[in-house]
Amino acid sequence: MVKHYLWVFIFLLVSVSGAYAFSISIDPPSLYLTGKPGTSVVAKVSVENTSSDDVSVKVYYEDWTYNPDQTKLFLTPGKSRFSLKGSIKLYTENILLKGSASQDVYFEIKSPLSTVGGLYGVVFFETDLPSAPGIISTSSVKLVGRLGAIVYYKAEGTEKSGLSVTSSVTMDDAKPVAKLTFKNTGNTHLGLTGSALLVDRSKSVVERIPIESLRLLPGSDLSLSLPLKSKLAPGTYTILTTLRSTNSQEAVFSNQFPVVVK
Repeated sequence: MVKHYLWVFIFLLVSVSGAYAFSISIDPPSLYLTGKPGTSVVAKVSVENTSSDDVSVKVYYEDWTYNPDQTKLFLTPGKSRFSLKGSIKLYTENILLKGSASQDVYFEIKSPLSTVGGLYGVVFFETDLPSAPGIISTSSVKLVGRLGAIVYYKAEGTEKSGLSVTSSVTMDDAKPVAKLTFKNTGNTHLGLTGSALLVDRSKSVVERIPIESLRLLPGSDLSLSLPLKSKLAPGTYTILTTLRSTNSQEAVFSNQFPVVVK
């Protein structure tokens, strides 16, 4: 636990001070791979040393999922039900990069024949950071930084896309709030952008409701509560939600509901 909090502390230092600049970069930061179950897919990530000094880089795998705020939570391999553990094989675990040099790091994914839908993980590239003022390096205190290449894998021929959207307006302290819930009913990751319109019974647009990007793992849901600026009279309203996926597919969802104003 101590090691975990120390790492977060050092990460914050790196974020706000150029004195602890990270010395490597990776490309691409995300990989979208498709393969037939039981067959191998080989991918690569290019790692570049952006400093003039030699850098030792550790390569390893972890799982990930989403926090409620849509940020990623990294997990021990095997902890996610969509884990690539057992399917992913790293060809190297340590590399030494000369100053300003780069190297391609390869890995292989071979999912079981029974794989259906998507599997997800992250390949991390970790290196030591320069010592920070006031922190003395010892065997128990080590400053490290890491970059992760997020891996999205789909089992070819088994993909199923599905999304449900429910919406309504409630009155919180006499102020209208739009409630929208999105559920991924398919078996692959969904990346979505879109918007919503609040429409009254006469089909006039009462308010446009902005929706930021949404990301949903299979079977997961996300609920949003968005305060409205408009004053609503009692009546029947409809929210029309238009969503676009990362592959440019578009879908419109309609939910009609009464609004009671006390």
